Amino acid sequence: MYRIEKDSLGEKKIPSEALYGIHSERARNNFPGNTHFPVEWYKAVGITKLACYNTYRKFRNAAESRSGKELPFKMIPEDILDSLCTSAKEVAEGKYFDHFIIPSVQGGAGTSINMNINEIIANAALSRCGHKYGDYKYIDPFEHANVYQSTNDVIPSALTVAVMKLLQALEEKINCLRQKVEEYEKKTGRDTLRCNLQSRLHLVYFSAHTMKLCRATGGGYPNVLRGSNKSTWVAEQSEQAYPCPASLLWKLSLNYAD
Repeated sequence: MYRIEKDSLGEKKIPSEALYGIHSERARNNFPGNTHFPVEWYKAVGITKLACYNTYRKFRNAAESRSGKELPFKMIPEDILDSLCTSAKEVAEGKYFDHFIIPSVQGGAGTSINMNINEIIANAALSRCGHKYGDYKYIDPFEHANVYQSTNDVIPSALTVAVMKLLQALEEKINCLRQKVEEYEKKTGRDTLRCNLQSRLHLVYFSAHTMKLCRATGGGYPNVLRGSNKSTWVAEQSEQAYPCPASLLWKLSLNYAD
């Protein structure tokens, strides 16, 4: 079973149960390949989108309270915004990844990545609100899921979040190895000639791996942030939803146009 979706270039058949839409389908045809897209990056886009929606809600509430009357431009209703937030959280947890059809190697500076996830979020939100997939007159991938966003901001920011969360996991592994080093520093061994001789084999083994992993990180988190796009509001919003070192370290640099 298929549904028909339209854009400025024409029409395309999309599987009825697919959360992706016509823009993702065109991108898949334009960039054929089966290179695996990192699920960590996919989840990080969900975190970034959630930060965008939370910031939009704050902006809308502030604008309405200061105006004291109906705004001269249309804002996203609360029920739709809530549904978008829920969908973004689900993406951040890795849900719907099987509906992400864009290969890892593709052009367009991340536009196809952004649109595929916009369509996933929009269609998941549509279903939650009782509408059919692709019924974009209620929740649109552009007007709603991508509200006040740019691919050039969302995708690099999400990549930074993904890297920071991976570095956080690596740091946890390094700390486990350090604990092993401390554990074996206190152990003694026995051989045929002497008793209570300090055993160095495991100590050296775990120390070597610990130092190797520490060097592989490039000397710490801040190095990763050099030359990357960053935003304090993304940091603040992501810290509230998914605490990680990235949200703290972003505040060290404000060079948003770097």
